Amino acid sequence: MKLIYFTFVNLILTFTTLAQFYKISGRVVESSSKKEKGAFKIVIQNTNKSIEILPNGKFVFDSLTKGNYTLIVSENNSFIDKKSIEIIDKDIEIDFYITEIATTLEEVDIKDTRQADVGKLHLRGIEGVGIYESKKSEVINIEKINVNLSIDNPREAYSKIPGLNIWESDESGVQLGIGSRGLSPNRSSNFNIKQNGYDISADAIGYPESYYTPPLEAVEKIEILRGAASLQYGTQFGGMINFVMKDYKSATKPWSLHTSHTVGSYGFYKGSIWMASKHKKTSASLFYQFRRGNAWRQNSAFQVHTSFFTLNHTLNERCSISFDYTLRHNLAQQPGGLNDYWFALKPDSSFRARNWFKVIWNVAALNFNYDFSNKTKFNIKVFSNFSYRESLGNLDRISRIDLNQNRTIIYDHFVNVGAEARLLHKYRIKNISAAFATGCRVYKGFTDSKQGDGTASKDADFRLLNPENPEKFSYKFHNYNASFFIENLFFITDKWTVTPGLRIEYIETNMDGYYRFIQRNRANDVISDNKFAENKSIPRAFVLAGVGSSYRPNSSIEIYGNISQNYRAVTFSDIRIQNPNFKIDPNIQDEKGITSDVGIRGTIKKIFNYDFSLFYLYYSNRIGEIFKSDDAQNFFIPYVWRTNISDSQTFGLEFFGEMNWIELLNKNYQGKHSLSTFVTTSINNAKYISADNPQVFNKIVENTPMFSARSGVTYSYKNWSSTITFCYISQQFADATNLQANESTLGDGLYGIIPTYHVADFSSKYNFSKFYIEASINNFTNQLYFTRRATSYPGPGIMPATPIRFFISFGIKI
Repeated sequence: MKLIYFTFVNLILTFTTLAQFYKISGRVVESSSKKEKGAFKIVIQNTNKSIEILPNGKFVFDSLTKGNYTLIVSENNSFIDKKSIEIIDKDIEIDFYITEIATTLEEVDIKDTRQADVGKLHLRGIEGVGIYESKKSEVINIEKINVNLSIDNPREAYSKIPGLNIWESDESGVQLGIGSRGLSPNRSSNFNIKQNGYDISADAIGYPESYYTPPLEAVEKIEILRGAASLQYGTQFGGMINFVMKDYKSATKPWSLHTSHTVGSYGFYKGSIWMASKHKKTSASLFYQFRRGNAWRQNSAFQVHTSFFTLNHTLNERCSISFDYTLRHNLAQQPGGLNDYWFALKPDSSFRARNWFKVIWNVAALNFNYDFSNKTKFNIKVFSNFSYRESLGNLDRISRIDLNQNRTIIYDHFVNVGAEARLLHKYRIKNISAAFATGCRVYKGFTDSKQGDGTASKDADFRLLNPENPEKFSYKFHNYNASFFIENLFFITDKWTVTPGLRIEYIETNMDGYYRFIQRNRANDVISDNKFAENKSIPRAFVLAGVGSSYRPNSSIEIYGNISQNYRAVTFSDIRIQNPNFKIDPNIQDEKGITSDVGIRGTIKKIFNYDFSLFYLYYSNRIGEIFKSDDAQNFFIPYVWRTNISDSQTFGLEFFGEMNWIELLNKNYQGKHSLSTFVTTSINNAKYISADNPQVFNKIVENTPMFSARSGVTYSYKNWSSTITFCYISQQFADATNLQANESTLGDGLYGIIPTYHVADFSSKYNFSKFYIEASINNFTNQLYFTRRATSYPGPGIMPATPIRFFISFGIKI
């Protein structure tokens, strides 16, 4: 590490030159005779530099140093156009050509850029090559949220997003488990998880679970698009989450270096380094993070290495190409679950000393952008995933003592490749401004999945004892997907838009392999060994349609609504998991449904930001889990049965509001003082509605709290800032039949109520000129709670959340 620091410091000293001042000048040329000259304003993003355009259309910014700048042109606080440029060794001249259509499309209230970017925004109507008009969207600006990024605590990072249900069973923070609107948080599998716009999940169609989540220190912003995302981004009911990674644009100098170190409770340590550089038209950035800890429960520890590299080259002012590469290696010892008795008596206890989990994640992507004109943009991404996921341990219910026999290994090897092309074009039909986004996608996934016996030792030995003929199952899954979409944004008037969309999807799932059923006596001798071969091919094609509409009475208010169809294909995990607690319905089918939003969002005089919406989600043929018992073999001991249990529907409301108190009470304090508060609330009414299944009819959908609320207050004075956040989550059920634990079932911890809980966190940071120091306390009221009852790995049983933890961080920015 010292050698790395020494090398980087010398590189910085070599390439840094004395500061000189330069200027950016140019013209804003308006082609429409309906616009008056001087009606435009131009600002330099993330600075206090802004000027009104002169009557002749000219502008000048002077006293600028070398570096990267983004210029934004607006009219009446509505976004028109932006360009990113770099000052190297001379003044820059740049012109903006504004057509009438550009003054109508891409409207967004940008206000003063220093005030608008408060950590939580929403996507513009047109962003890049996508159309987001009238959709429920959120954007988290990582630089603007005052949380400890070293530990990736999702409870804090996503605190301004209403309605999220977060599983807190991964103390290392490397796997994200979030759900919303009655959808399971299990590894965020009900969302399309992307990084810089490309897939990073195990298999986007066949196995959409996320074993890799980008470290927040490497992320610039997080874009969240709810259910209507299905038309542009695929078939998941939850929507899309896209992690936009930092690159050279996040740097402030030709060479930039950021490094930080964090120590905390239970042996936690994190070290990271981010560097970026640019030479002429080529830029590069590299991020590396190491994280380890012993965790708070017995038999638990983790060690994580994460690297991200990006290389960008600008061919000319219209064309650019970039390459991304991600590598993660994660090894964790996991303590297993608890039952209700042990959770109440001693929540840090563990009855599984031999359980381990390993992930090796490799993702590569090539990204090409070409602007045919200021009206037409094209993008194509080619991406691949070559990764491994292995779990090892005793997966029996926690009521059974670990007899130190051979452990169970679940091995998955993912090899996926895909390409996605998109085109955005702005045009006019007589007096109606319009734009369409269209694209196609091809994807091929392969998963080699095995489950069998491993060694009886305690260490992290992931060898299958019989790799050619594993004792539980061996499958090869081939997955093919091709799709086409188009969405069109029409400005019926300058205030009212309508956006219809269509998606055509083809999915083919192929399964070839076997599962084994081995019976043993009490002496562990094999009584019978039966192998059942399975060879299936499930092709299907379907069409999804949707429409959205927005109305803006003025530049500060938007009333929006949308409705779209959704589809979720049966995944590999739905049909191939086999352990002592699970059985799978052989006739399980795909799921279909509809999502809809209607809401109002906007700002009130830079004082109050808000977003209030109602939503409806109809889920047909929903896959879920119910409990049964097998009297022939297990003496009425229950097991989990996964099947299409019922149709369900969820009604609800979501609200976000944030108040800028300094702007409201005393503007004279601006610049030195800042005080803001926010609150999010969500109400869910989620029930199963199919009367043909009396076991779940009219029952509450599992993993769905009826009420949740999060709030926070941030106070800043000059270079010091502190934030307190609070969350309250009402009780929820762990299974579809709403079973409750009682004295006869306390031994398993598999099902029952997840009780109401509330948690508070605190973070404080002080920035010096070149470095900063930060302290944080998670769960500072030391609440005892849990968010998950796991029916399989990493349990089974109750997965206790982490009690109070302390952290202190030190960072340097050069």
